[in-house]
Amino acid sequence: MRIPEIPNMPIPPATELKRPPRPILEEIYDRYSLEGEGVTDSLEISPDAQAFEASRQLVRRVLAQFEQGYAGAAQQQMAASREELDTALEQQADASPEATTRVILDGITGYIFDAYRTQRPETTAADLEEFRSQAEAGVVKGYEDARSYLEGAGMFGDDIRARAEETVSRVTQGINAFVDAALNQGAGRDQPAEPAPPQ
Repeated sequence: MRIPEIPNMPIPPATELKRPPRPILEEIYDRYSLEGEGVTDSLEISPDAQAFEASRQLVRRVLAQFEQGYAGAAQQQMAASREELDTALEQQADASPEATTRVILDGITGYIFDAYRTQRPETTAADLEEFRSQAEAGVVKGYEDARSYLEGAGMFGDDIRARAEETVSRVTQGINAFVDAALNQGAGRDQPAEPAPPQ
């Protein structure tokens, strides 16, 4: 394969640089494209890479639904926990629905619930039911946001859809188990309840 030569062109100062009009870009592409050598206009992403991206988007978008409306110490605590989560997501080695569920539930039942309780130190059964409703609604909205993003990126095929739907189902079950355990511990009365750690 012969690499085309690029003509010498003077480089204008940065203040004069502008994006070239579309016809110039098309002419450059046509002139230097490798016609007939398998070059395509699209980039194909491997199924594994799509699964990891879908997992990350689902985690980020679900948890983002909860991270608004907190102030002061709760907001600082949430920001620090979110940084740890983002670091863990970048090193994620498993994009299965089980692993994605675990990360989401760790966030919801961990730092998000802690922030919720910071605003309600005497967490009652009514508070727990409110948390359940908010969590379930946040999961649905986060899933819709992730789906919209992934569809726009052309990465929401049947496999990714099935993984995401299974994750949402598992997360919802986990939220219910977490809240039910807390309610059982408080015997369902309007008294402070301490939830059991998620399993």
